[in-house]
Amino acid sequence: MEAPMLETINMTSLSQLVFEPLLPFWVLALCLTPILLTGLLNRKLSRVLLALILLAVLSGPTTERTTLVPEKDVVAVVTDISPSNQVAQRKALTNEALERIKTQLENMPHVEPLYISATGSAAQGTNIFRQMQSKLQSIPTDRLSAIITLTDGEVTDLPNAADLPAPVHMLNTTPADSFDRRLIVHQAPAFALLDKPQTIILEVEDARNNEAEITVTLGENETKMLLPTNSPQEIEVTFDHAGTNALRLETPVLEGEITARNNQATQLVTGVRENLNVLLVSGLPHNGSRVIRNLLKSDPSVNLVHFTILRTVGKHDPTPNDQLSLIPFPVEDLFEKDLEKFDLFVFDRYFRRNFLADQHFENIKQHIKDGHALLVLAGPDYNTRWGLANTPLKDILPATPFGEERKGIFRPTLSNVGKRHPITAPFAETAKDWGRMAAINPTRVSSNKARTLMTGSNGLPLMLTDEIGDGRMGIWLSSNWWFWNRGIDGGGPQTEVLRRLTHWLMRQPELEEKRLDVSIANGQMTVTYNQVDAIDSMAIEVITPQGESTNHTLTADDEFSTTIPAGDDGLYTVRAENGILAYGVKGNVRDLEWRSQADMGALQNLVTATGGSFTQLEEGKNIQLRRVTEGSNLSGPGWVGLPKRDSATQTGSERSPLIPAWLGLAPILLGLALTWWLEAVVIKRKRSG
Repeated sequence: MEAPMLETINMTSLSQLVFEPLLPFWVLALCLTPILLTGLLNRKLSRVLLALILLAVLSGPTTERTTLVPEKDVVAVVTDISPSNQVAQRKALTNEALERIKTQLENMPHVEPLYISATGSAAQGTNIFRQMQSKLQSIPTDRLSAIITLTDGEVTDLPNAADLPAPVHMLNTTPADSFDRRLIVHQAPAFALLDKPQTIILEVEDARNNEAEITVTLGENETKMLLPTNSPQEIEVTFDHAGTNALRLETPVLEGEITARNNQATQLVTGVRENLNVLLVSGLPHNGSRVIRNLLKSDPSVNLVHFTILRTVGKHDPTPNDQLSLIPFPVEDLFEKDLEKFDLFVFDRYFRRNFLADQHFENIKQHIKDGHALLVLAGPDYNTRWGLANTPLKDILPATPFGEERKGIFRPTLSNVGKRHPITAPFAETAKDWGRMAAINPTRVSSNKARTLMTGSNGLPLMLTDEIGDGRMGIWLSSNWWFWNRGIDGGGPQTEVLRRLTHWLMRQPELEEKRLDVSIANGQMTVTYNQVDAIDSMAIEVITPQGESTNHTLTADDEFSTTIPAGDDGLYTVRAENGILAYGVKGNVRDLEWRSQADMGALQNLVTATGGSFTQLEEGKNIQLRRVTEGSNLSGPGWVGLPKRDSATQTGSERSPLIPAWLGLAPILLGLALTWWLEAVVIKRKRSG
């Protein structure tokens, strides 16, 4: 068996002279300076020589040998794997160039390749330099030879050249003769007032055409228009559906385009009402009248018109007319001329007072059937021959009275339907603590579509909802509902219940009895179906951005929820078997990843300032990698340079005294003897002379 081959490691040794004095230098200087000075002043060379010998020995001259191991130069290869660089032509160029670079680096000695993948997102685009710098933080700058980037140039972060630790060679994967049309949405609302034109600002970038066709799809309605290219254009879109609306903008894909992904944009727009016009008519002053009035006035989206009838037409009052502050009830204006202006009618303990004729009630009935709403807060008169149930409105009222108003203490209770209905379901846990009431209007449910959300004494209906034609209505069958507001017997959520009831009447999406919810996160789409009525299953159809359709079944066992992969960006349409639609969008209408390329001039200036190069990739074109010395040219036709850094890591060091201790004693003794002898000779000569 052959022994494995080991990589040869070349080590380098460096030697240098260092000092390790036996005493601090200042102590040596303090001791030796007097000897040196006396020798110089008295011209006694022996003493000077002795001081120098002592200094040389006591300073501890030492030889230090350092062992260095050369480090491999790091070459960072950054590959753009963002969606914009994954289109067929760019992806092919990227993969081809990357394989050739890998082959060359593997056969290049003393080079350690570092491969980095840079992703892109809708919110931030491709911040390739930021991701690259994050990965390079752990690499010493003296080992980093060069950075090679494979990208389409659609980057959103251009740093300063001084912030880049090595030369950058950019290999551009977007062919020079490539063409791509882009639809850019500069402004689109997230919320829109219903029936009010909304301005959308868009732009089609197209280097070959002066005009482009735009298709605007709102729900199932489609509009086409022709707009100039290469400049922002304003269009108006009107939303007429409360809740979620799917707005899709698209321009045709032209032959030769790099990708069709950026030819369309989708956004979900929530339609909201600007104002809700409400007419409140109170049959007489009472404790609950102010409560409902304050509730409606507290809602900033409500324009309230409130009339309270204080006396009938035939009632005799001796007070002179010029001293009365009352005004006549404007029947003709409210119920004939301006009827269409009101979205919601509220009759608060109203009974026939010779103000409204049957024709007026007929007008109201038809108005409700046409898509508006009616709320009845009943009083004792509801169960009399003067009540609303004895007017033409009886055809749309869900509760038929019998007998008279019943007095007696009872605690309102949520029905089984009420525990599931969006209006009252939030109160299911606290209903047992509600305060009691003392009167209820006995009625029978007279509509097949009506839902009893609350009951009173003996199970009599207390709160009902119903749908009539395209409209809705609600009714409260107790004159004591204001007890809750006063906190009697603990009170109750009267304000919140009435608020949710009025919002349901006006079709607030969150309170719909049948609702389909769609959410998309992390490449997964969750679909949930909510319904008041108990069912076993609900079939749904999912249509992807590419128009592909798949069928799924939501079951009670899974709580009518399922999760479906959502791989492609764009609009997902979900349709339930009962016709309810819901939408989900993956991606962003202002998706930075698919915006126009960064300024290629700025990119070229950046890489040139780092000492690197900008190269246009072509199919079959090989870019050679060359090792070059520091200071040499880093690029040329068909090649890019990787500078040699010659960095090394110290693996050990060794010190040895230049003069061993035992050997240093001899010069000292010799110096002392020489000094003694010389000075003795000099003294003898002076005496003999």
